[in-house]
Amino acid sequence: MKRYMLVAALAALSVSPAIAQNNAVPAAAQTEAAAVTSAQQFTDIAAVSNLFEIESSKIALQKATSPQVKEFAQRMIDDHTKAGDELKAAADAQSIKVPTDLDDKHKQMLDQLNAASGADFDAAYIQMQTDAHHEAVALFDQFSKGGEAGQVKDFAAKTLATLQEHEKAVEALSQTAQAGGAAEGDNPAQNTTLTAPVDQNAMATSPAANAPAAAPPAPAAAQNAAPGAAPADQNAAAPALGAIDVKTLTPVDVGGIKGDDLKGVEVLDPNGNKIASISDFVLTQEGSLDAVIVDFGGFLGIGTKPVAVAFDGLNFVSDQDGKRYLMAAITKEQLDAQPPYNKDDYASNRDAQRLVLSK
Repeated sequence: MKRYMLVAALAALSVSPAIAQNNAVPAAAQTEAAAVTSAQQFTDIAAVSNLFEIESSKIALQKATSPQVKEFAQRMIDDHTKAGDELKAAADAQSIKVPTDLDDKHKQMLDQLNAASGADFDAAYIQMQTDAHHEAVALFDQFSKGGEAGQVKDFAAKTLATLQEHEKAVEALSQTAQAGGAAEGDNPAQNTTLTAPVDQNAMATSPAANAPAAAPPAPAAAQNAAPGAAPADQNAAAPALGAIDVKTLTPVDVGGIKGDDLKGVEVLDPNGNKIASISDFVLTQEGSLDAVIVDFGGFLGIGTKPVAVAFDGLNFVSDQDGKRYLMAAITKEQLDAQPPYNKDDYASNRDAQRLVLSK
């Protein structure tokens, strides 16, 4: 009976329109999922995602403070272990190779979970599960409708209902946690405090060195946005389903952000659409932050393109629950057109690889 303790929380979804709307799969995820049509491509993505569900939930069994979170984690282990076995059987029937290791992005996400503790861990795990299941539902739904015919497609169609149940369960868990008013704890500093570059000679090769010192006045449409946040961009995509309401965001002091705090932070355009996430950062020789590396494109973290974005012009904000975001006047088109970041030759090709945004 313990497995069904979430029923009461799930019932809340049927009576609260605001909560029910959170279960809708973001439009961006639907679009990206529709591009996955080959059985091999689907298997590559689904297998890594499935493995992450299992490994992250094993950590949750050890570190979660909430009994409900631990219960959910055990269900993820049981269901996704079964799903992994069924995916392999379907893939073998079509002579498709199944990945057995996590990619770098998902390894970093496990590192973030291992570094968190207490209420911070519960919140991070729930958020990762929420995002992962939104994307997984979109992937399985789209592939079951328009994917390559065969056993893998049959597997996607069969498994979709289970993933939709998971999606509802984690949304209910998230709402229960928010209602409980869990406070965000302070993480110990794990890196040198990051500050904007102050060496003008070091920045001389960057177009940002000649940028105006003051930002232009915010358009009238953005006057209700968070102070210090990027102004609304008429060229940015209109707020999509699942976009963050920028009016609820507040600025975060850059001086209080540590190096490891940056990894995993989602990037928002001025209209609150999630367009990328930070995977790493680059420091100058003086130890100041030169650029953040954002992972753009791909699906479920796979096939992403790393782009170096200059620290100048970036604004960190947080929502009412304390979750941090990076808000920047940036578009998917800019990220798509930018050469990818390569750590091996970044120093010699900094001007070409480093995307400098207008302030």
